[in-house]
Amino acid sequence: MAVFNDPEFFPAAVQSILSQSWGDFEFVIIDDACTDSTMDFLDQINDPRIRVIRNPLNQGLTRALQKGVNFCRGSYLARMDSDDVALPDRLQEQVAFMEAHPDIGILGGCCLQMNIHGKTLRYVRAPVSDLEIRWVSLLNNPFIHSTVVVRRSLLDRLELNYDEKFTRSQDYDLWSRLLRHTCGANLDRPLIYYRVREGVTHAYRNQQLQLAHEIALRNIGDLNPEADFGLDEVTRINTLLFQHRTYELGSGEHWTKALNRYEQLYEKFKSKHRGKKGLCGIRYHLDFQVLKSIRRCGFPSGSGRWLCKRLLKDPFWILFLSRQFASGVTRRIFRTEARSRQAKNLPV
Repeated sequence: MAVFNDPEFFPAAVQSILSQSWGDFEFVIIDDACTDSTMDFLDQINDPRIRVIRNPLNQGLTRALQKGVNFCRGSYLARMDSDDVALPDRLQEQVAFMEAHPDIGILGGCCLQMNIHGKTLRYVRAPVSDLEIRWVSLLNNPFIHSTVVVRRSLLDRLELNYDEKFTRSQDYDLWSRLLRHTCGANLDRPLIYYRVREGVTHAYRNQQLQLAHEIALRNIGDLNPEADFGLDEVTRINTLLFQHRTYELGSGEHWTKALNRYEQLYEKFKSKHRGKKGLCGIRYHLDFQVLKSIRRCGFPSGSGRWLCKRLLKDPFWILFLSRQFASGVTRRIFRTEARSRQAKNLPV
């Protein structure tokens, strides 16, 4: 854990690790030259598992994390942010999974987002299988930083660490380089409460997206060295599949380009991983994301042709859509009923 001037949330983050059901760990905390009362909290704790590394000058998150990787001595390296809260069994579940799956070199999980007041906002799912992770990593970060555990031996053998060229999205860059050499997985359940802070989480959003799209372009190049994708096209596909600001795609011409590029990218991915279990499921899930984007923007020009081509290519596609629609209706009914019960102070 690296920390810089975070006295409000740092104590809860530290306590959530010290209270883990799995207790055989060292807790390396990098004090990145805090200038307030943040570190005073540790003076009240007498726990031999804590090792504090103090930077004389503030070096920024990436360099602080580099130092943390170098100082950690355990078989597994687990990441944690100074404003998040780990669920009690997080480390136990991840160590058990890694022990049972020696082929997995990097493991994360899902999370529950919360605001600065501790109110739960939403459940955030992470891609679970190695195949799904590899698809997502072409365009976006497949791991939630504060949930990740990595095999220390893998980092040592490959001489990998955070790259200080990336002041943002440094985790996405590292995971992308790791996935060239090992398999990844995410536990299909929340491991942390991820804190959303308006002034911190969104302050450098544009810079983070810019760096993330540069990493995505590099990953696409690894998949297909002959690809002629540009940064703007990566941004369009990312917006189409993962972002909620699909209005930024603009005119029908841009929608058509984004849909065509999505098809080309998926076909190359399918060609490389042909025959692997779960490939069809990934395609259906992605198509559903595209459909939500299309619907959100009122079926822009070019989307109708794409829908017709998909239906002609896969007649069973309509069955998938029907099932997804029915599931969505069911979820909305249960959410409405839950809100009604809560309003009446009845047990949900």
